[in-house]
Amino acid sequence: DWITDYTFNVHAYPNGACPSINAADHLFCFRSYTQGFSAASTSFATHDFAFFAEDAMRLPHSLLLTLGTRYDYTLLPPPQNPNPALDQVLSSIGSPIGGVTSVIPEDRNNFGPRVSLAWSPARGRVVTVRLGYGVFYGRIAGATVNAALTDTALASTTRRIRIAPSTITACPQVENQGFGYPCAYTAMPPSAVVQTTSALVFSNRFRLPAVQRGTFSLERATRAVDLRAGYAMAVATQLPQSVDLNIAPSTTMASFVLQGGDGRRGLYTGQTFAVPLYTARRSTAFGPISALVSNANATYHAFNAEARLHIHGLQLRGSYTFARAIDYGPQLSATPREDGQFDPFTDGYDKSLSSLDVRHRFSGDLLLRSSIDRKSVV
Repeated sequence: DWITDYTFNVHAYPNGACPSINAADHLFCFRSYTQGFSAASTSFATHDFAFFAEDAMRLPHSLLLTLGTRYDYTLLPPPQNPNPALDQVLSSIGSPIGGVTSVIPEDRNNFGPRVSLAWSPARGRVVTVRLGYGVFYGRIAGATVNAALTDTALASTTRRIRIAPSTITACPQVENQGFGYPCAYTAMPPSAVVQTTSALVFSNRFRLPAVQRGTFSLERATRAVDLRAGYAMAVATQLPQSVDLNIAPSTTMASFVLQGGDGRRGLYTGQTFAVPLYTARRSTAFGPISALVSNANATYHAFNAEARLHIHGLQLRGSYTFARAIDYGPQLSATPREDGQFDPFTDGYDKSLSSLDVRHRFSGDLLLRSSIDRKSVV
């Protein structure tokens, strides 16, 4: 807590007003400290295979039907640093979403059908109707694969330690001083601290991200004005998330009182809510053991209206989109989070408006074409 240190004793650094490690209450002035130790480099290869087929058919009554399908398969690298001790702990935990460091899961059922339909009665002079639907699959980021291959809590791999204020350990830089600013380990820390090291494994239920997309639109074109109105939806499933497997079930609840909630729909100051309180680990030999799971979902619905005006070299376009996005807080970065799920035993608390939710969106552009001479146009 830099502000506390500065306020109480600016000249007492590196620990400021924080109590000594020899004090009865040695809760130093920080909430947590993390540091990683890793190999100099790592290398691996992933192989992506895709097969697709498509056919377009012109049907009577000005109908155009397009059918297609695609198959995606990603071959991940084999394990590089399996940890038998960690696998034994994972086996004893017995979580249905658990995994092991000696096995990399495979996802082989990634078939994505696609279909689109276009109807233009009177050769589009009246209206054009378009309808489309498809299933698409994403890829696994290289940083995600790298984390699963190297974060196996071995001395030869990446090890991330986490020190809490109650952890008893000395500062390597200052003799007889508690761990605080600007302390950092230059080598592997003592065994008491090493036991907090984290690990990351692929869940045996890990799958490629999948999204179902659908669109419906009506279009009307004249000599000077083009009008379009449409609806779009996306239902994403199997999005990546991380869950800490090394947490013992809760035996009690913790209550909180909301402050500053007025002005937000469904919230008010003084509202009380309770959530499970977790205070123990299943295994004290390790810290967080995060499993890469595919249990986060998201939905997106949007209405869009667009108009284009083009007269004598002037083109004006404007559009408006009303949308709503809800998700379960999926992992947005290529580097996995440590225990990204709010509650390790349920994802119900994570459902909310997406951080990417933009309810209203306006856009437009203006294009002016002027003739300089008969042979050149700007």
